[in-house]
Amino acid sequence: MSTVLSCYLLGWMMTTIGLALAAGKLNDRVAPQSRPIPFAVGAGAVWPLMLLGAAQFATVALVLNAIRRRTDDPHPATTAEFDELLAATA
Repeated sequence: MSTVLSCYLLGWMMTTIGLALAAGKLNDRVAPQSRPIPFAVGAGAVWPLMLLGAAQFATVALVLNAIRRRTDDPHPATTAEFDELLAATA
């Protein structure tokens, strides 16, 4: 089995187990979720996409921070839209 496939399957298994445990701990006792295990398996399958999205967001944030440091203006026009997006999600 290739290393990439092994890493993917290991990540899938760890993510699925972690999400299943978290779903059990954080589940509402009055109205529990009907099927938390299939949700955990599905979320475990897409863990690389979440990791890539987080890495992309971090890269954009680092680049914009570097732009802010190089200019005298703390909010240059190139980062105004990004600031609005951050404010909207906070």
